Amino acid sequence: MRLPDNRHATAIAGALAVISLMTALPASAAVTGVRIGRAIQLRLPLSAAKRASSVLLTVDCAGAGACLAGGSYSPREYRSFAMIARESGGHFAQASKLRRPAGALESDVASVDCTAVSTCTAVGGYFTIGSESGFAVTESAGRWQRPHTISPPTSGGLPQLITLNAVSCFAAGSCEAVGVDEQGQGFDPITVTESHGIWSRSRLLRLPPNGVVGALLSISCPRHGYCVAVGDYVDNANSGTDMAAVEWHGKWQRAHQIQLPRGAAGGIGQQSNLGSVSCTGVGSCLAVGSYDNAAGHSVPMLVIESHGRWALARAVSARPANANARRNSTLDSVSCRRTGSCLGLGSYFTKSGRPETMFVTLAPGHRAAAAELRLPPNGASAGEPANASTAGAVDCTSAWYCAAGGIYKTTSGREEAWTATTPLRQRGRNQRQ
Repeated sequence: MRLPDNRHATAIAGALAVISLMTALPASAAVTGVRIGRAIQLRLPLSAAKRASSVLLTVDCAGAGACLAGGSYSPREYRSFAMIARESGGHFAQASKLRRPAGALESDVASVDCTAVSTCTAVGGYFTIGSESGFAVTESAGRWQRPHTISPPTSGGLPQLITLNAVSCFAAGSCEAVGVDEQGQGFDPITVTESHGIWSRSRLLRLPPNGVVGALLSISCPRHGYCVAVGDYVDNANSGTDMAAVEWHGKWQRAHQIQLPRGAAGGIGQQSNLGSVSCTGVGSCLAVGSYDNAAGHSVPMLVIESHGRWALARAVSARPANANARRNSTLDSVSCRRTGSCLGLGSYFTKSGRPETMFVTLAPGHRAAAAELRLPPNGASAGEPANASTAGAVDCTSAWYCAAGGIYKTTSGREEAWTATTPLRQRGRNQRQ
């Protein structure tokens, strides 16, 4: 599981009926027609310092060439500003700073979801002196409104620190978000609902019976009143493991444990992460993450829900040709379409020990393989950044147009945000796949 730091309150440490998603092929494979172009360094807001660092944590596409990315930029240590960047015509424009809640010293956008072009919702966290809160902000007709602070659960007791990690919307003004509530030494998963443009107070989600602390990291809502969320928790044996929870007819059910792949390390100190889920319909979802094997290496994994039942998680062997098989690798984000194909984004280490980002296309009937992200011209490495929880995020439309974003290290040593998209000239080819 991902351990919390001083700023972010995250958790302490059969196959589908119609298809099989247990294999992967390169992102450039002709069978899917999916190609992600070379990454481009994101231009930061005009107010950003000349040598500011930056990161993109989320991407969502309302259509081909119409995507939104979110993250933050930092002019100096312990100071960050939430930002968003909009794509138009296949190119991301210069990022803009989001208005911060009153008193915020730091803020970041953790997740965005758009129900139409220029109609989007962003969620994340912000920090004031001695406190942390979650926020949600809505864009309507291209104008971002004032951020709304999410109220903590009514559990009382010690001061509570809220972070929202993910959001999924059915329509404008109708969304579900998930995250974590830190209270004292404990961490609890939370959900929060937006209905008719009004955000509710956050609510605690019940952990699996063996759960002690935990957090929800990703959510996908294929239909109004039905959502699936995934995350991590620590059990009563002090092992880190993963969970999934379902909202059915507007009511969240108790989370249940995801069974790790065979060969996963067991016992005290076991680490795993389930950080992204994508659903193509009710009871049909795919989630990705990573787990520690018996040798202590982080290994990518996927787990499938079919007809409402979660299968045993499976290891994903896909790596680029220059990967070091004995070093850590992960899958951090995934986006699926109804035909059964999914595009994942993750990280790995090269044979020379350099961290990099990879794309993995999960598709029925093809052998496992992966493709390396092509860095911007000033790039030195990417993947597993020091100050971000994931290598980045990816999202695809039903027509198989995809956009991705993340963080990379430049040759001068700065950490900067990158974006990459499917070339628009491929759009017709993708639609025929």
